[in-house]
Amino acid sequence: HHGDLHFSVAQSFSRKSVLAHTAARTHAPRTAPPGVRPGPTMDSLIAVRGADFVVMAADSSQLRSVLVVKSGSESKIMDLDEHKLLGAVGDHGDRVHFTEYLQKNFTLYEMRTGRQLGVQECANWTRSQLATALRSGPYQTNLLLAGVDDDKRASLYFIDYLASMQSLPFACQGYAGHFLLGLLDRGYRADMSRDEAVSLVRSCIAQLTRRFLVNSPHFQIKVVDADGIHVLEDGVARNDGNDAPPSANAAAAGTTTATTTTTTATTTTAS
Repeated sequence: HHGDLHFSVAQSFSRKSVLAHTAARTHAPRTAPPGVRPGPTMDSLIAVRGADFVVMAADSSQLRSVLVVKSGSESKIMDLDEHKLLGAVGDHGDRVHFTEYLQKNFTLYEMRTGRQLGVQECANWTRSQLATALRSGPYQTNLLLAGVDDDKRASLYFIDYLASMQSLPFACQGYAGHFLLGLLDRGYRADMSRDEAVSLVRSCIAQLTRRFLVNSPHFQIKVVDADGIHVLEDGVARNDGNDAPPSANAAAAGTTTATTTTTTATTTTAS
C-alpha cells in the first residue's frame, strides 16, 4: 500500500508539472519567458500637461540589447487624430503592433459613428485591451496618452503593460523615470505656459543626455492643443557628420586635406 501511495503521489506531481508546463507554454508572453516580467526599457518618453496643452518628447532610437538598430529615425509618438498623441516604449514589435491597432480602431469608431472618442474614453478602451491581453499574451509596451477635448481641457494618462492607468500632470516611461521624476516634480507648475513646459522638457532631455549611460542624441518633441498637433523637433538625424565618431571625422578631414594637396600639386606641375 505504501508503494502504491508513493506511486500515486509521484504520478500526481508529474501530471501537475506537465499541466503547469503546458499552461506556461500556452499563455507565455510573446516576448518574455514565463515568469519573467519586463523591467524599464532603454527608451525615454516624457510628457508634461498644461491647462490646455500637453508637451510630449521621446527619443528616436531603436535599441536591442547592446545594439543601436536605428538612430534618429524611429518615431515613438503616434498621432491618433488631430487632437491626441500616443507615446509608446517597449519591445519594438509589440509597440508598433499595439499602437497601430489602437489607431485603426479609433478611426473605425469615428467612421461608424461620426464622432471622435474623448481622451478619457480612448484611455479607458486602451486599458481594457491591455487587461484582456494580460490573461493570454501581454503586450510588452508602456504608454502615455495625451490630448485635448472639445472643451479645450488637456489630459494626460499613464498606462503600463499591466493595464494600470492614472491621470497625471507629468509622467515618464522607460528608464527616463529614474532620472527625471524629481526634476519634473520640482519644476512643474499647474499654471505654467506652453513655453515654460517646453523649456522644462528640454531640461529633462539635457539631464538625460548628460547622466544616462545609454546615449540618445535625438529626441522628437510634439505639442498638442486645441489648434492641433505641432512638431517642435522631428528627432531625425541629419547627415551632417555630427553623428560620426571623432576618429571618422578626423579621417574624413585628413582625406579631404590630402586630396586638396594632390590637386594643387597636379595643377602646379601642369602649369
